[in-house]
Amino acid sequence: MHNHHHETDRIGWAFCLNAGFTIIEFIGGLLTNSTAIMADAVHDLGDSLSIGSAWLLDRLQKKILMKCTRMAIAACPCLAR
Repeated sequence: MHNHHHETDRIGWAFCLNAGFTIIEFIGGLLTNSTAIMADAVHDLGDSLSIGSAWLLDRLQKKILMKCTRMAIAACPCLAR
């Protein structure tokens, strides 16, 4: 079975970078008292939440898939070939 672990890592990196930028942008918006920068930070927060939930669900789906695969192989050893 081919493993696509690197794709999950890339989603994780995208989440971390986007979340970090969002925090920096919030701080910059507060320091400059700019509602435009704060609004963009809220927008970026929504993007971060979307990427983070995609990352989490991807990891969860892979764990469930591996468990189901092991159960299927245990039930029918001919699948192990």
